[in-house]
Amino acid sequence: MTNKDLCIEIISGFGEEQLKNVVVMLQSIKNIAAEAADDAFCLQLAEDYENDLTADKSETMSIQDFSKELGIELE
Repeated sequence: MTNKDLCIEIISGFGEEQLKNVVVMLQSIKNIAAEAADDAFCLQLAEDYENDLTADKSETMSIQDFSKELGIELE
């Protein structure tokens, strides 16, 4: 039996009110998992940058120049 089948079997015994609560909990868990994946990706990017010996980490750019490079107009 797959995990999906097991979940379906378990929730089949719930009433409508219980299912509403389950849906809210599942959506919250899904959101937390997505945020954790985003956080892990960002942390990996930062770690890769810190460990990159070829990057010139002393180079800076003003926010105004950076926004122009991206085509964003700051007010």
